[in-house]
Amino acid sequence: MSKSIRLHFVPIYLLLLAVLSPAQDTPPPVRALAVDGSISIDGRLDELSWQQGEWYSGFSLLDIPHQPASMQTRFKIRFDASHLYIGVQADEPNTAAMRTEVTGRDGKVFRDDCVEVMIDPTGERIEYYHFIVNALGTLYDAQRRQGGHVYTAEWNSSARAAAHIDAEKWSVELHP
Repeated sequence: MSKSIRLHFVPIYLLLLAVLSPAQDTPPPVRALAVDGSISIDGRLDELSWQQGEWYSGFSLLDIPHQPASMQTRFKIRFDASHLYIGVQADEPNTAAMRTEVTGRDGKVFRDDCVEVMIDPTGERIEYYHFIVNALGTLYDAQRRQGGHVYTAEWNSSARAAAHIDAEKWSVELHP
């Protein structure tokens, strides 16, 4: 079963972020912390910056919005003077059964076990950047306009992503 999370970001200069969850009428605020040291985009979330601060979670099922997901996903946001970093950890007791087939950039990554992130620089939900990373670290990126109805996958960002699979969880680092 493909799992994905969707994040919505208000303007980065506010350093407050919000998670959209169908189970919540108003998304809770999320605080991005400054990077402590450096972050290597390897999917492992083992740097000091990822060890600090709280994890944000509490995701629900897409088709049953008030029912918590049985396997939870957690994330943290970090930033430095010029970049944003997103770390995601997803529970998966049977990592051998995960769907991990897409290996080409901008492929149909959403069909695999994946993480989806949407970055909306204005907070108006009119134009945003869509990133999907599967459990192999394969990246899909697109620029979306008119509320997401018009998009181009031919647009390529300078984003970097990596994933790492452990025994009962997998993780993603995204540097959009």
